[in-house]
Amino acid sequence: MRRKDVTFTETEIKDKVERFFRRDSRIPAGRIDVSVAGSIVKLEGTLETREAFRAAENDAYMVLGVKTVDNQLRVVPPETQEQPTDPELEEIVRSTLIWNTQVNTADMDVVADKGVIELSGSVYSYHQKRLAEELASSIQGVSEVRNNLVINTRDDVNDELIADNIFEALDADPLVNVQDIDISINNGLVTLSGNVQEYAAANAAHDALLYIPGVRGIVNNITIG
Repeated sequence: MRRKDVTFTETEIKDKVERFFRRDSRIPAGRIDVSVAGSIVKLEGTLETREAFRAAENDAYMVLGVKTVDNQLRVVPPETQEQPTDPELEEIVRSTLIWNTQVNTADMDVVADKGVIELSGSVYSYHQKRLAEELASSIQGVSEVRNNLVINTRDDVNDELIADNIFEALDADPLVNVQDIDISINNGLVTLSGNVQEYAAANAAHDALLYIPGVRGIVNNITIG
């Protein structure tokens, strides 16, 4: 039986979300109030970084039984902490991306404007595009990341082969019932549609595609409920 068929009470969902937070080193202890109404999780409190903000929302969505996260968290940097200037932010982001061996930065440009980072240029894969955004978002002082990277894959784009690899990846994931998912591919751009009972299943379907060669982008139109 697939895990998506299991139902949880509000108390169980709240406990699971809070345990997720305790296991995540990006989220400071005791800073988030969690409440649950049905399948909706509400998050309240203040955090010091955008990385913690994103991590909290993503963690909550990964809990089985959660369909919606009402994220009321606020990001408030410490008053005593000096915020980097835009030129300093650009240098920090560039250095962070360069030192990560999973991201090709040869054709990438980074521009900062009042704390907003814009990534432009090209990378080799959808995974690199997503990772670059996550790394930039984790930098103290970054308020937003605008990801305008395009994907120039080094793999031959063969939609039929990509489809076969996608089907195998989805079928192997215990959270995903491949029969619930419709897949369309156009020159490496994958669109997922269909209906699943949990956000965790929709997210798992998306993440199963991250490392498949030839994928230029993923549009996740899967509905929940």
